[in-house]
Amino acid sequence: MSTYTRVVIEKAAHAVEARPSEFTAVQIKKYLDDLATDERKPLGETIDQAFARVATRNEIGKKLFRALRKRQAETGEADHDPADEEPTAPERGEAPPETPALRQLYDLADDHRKQNPNKTRAQSFAAIMQTPRGAALYRQHKAELAQQ
Repeated sequence: MSTYTRVVIEKAAHAVEARPSEFTAVQIKKYLDDLATDERKPLGETIDQAFARVATRNEIGKKLFRALRKRQAETGEADHDPADEEPTAPERGEAPPETPALRQLYDLADDHRKQNPNKTRAQSFAAIMQTPRGAALYRQHKAELAQQ
């Protein structure tokens, strides 16, 4: 991460913590996304995995994530602009082929989200993918797809 980017995000985190009402959930989420992008580890860490790691293990990320959740609880606003959303796979007609292993991954992610309601579905899925069981199920899913 560049020093400039780090300083900007740190100052933003302190400002958000001190005056959360002056920031929208979209703005706070943007700072978190920027931090996750800059802190993303090479060699295959997805942006969702980086986001989950930053929001739970990075001090600046934890401050921003707390402020985001507080802002959402107070206002009910979304952390994204719905107009910016890409259509989901089923809306594009490209749902991934479901295998038994993928179904198990979805079930584990749903269970994780029930235990962590502050997480999005993608964050729960990323958290499960970081576990040995999740990684093994993903390899099994890929093998099942290759056999189809």
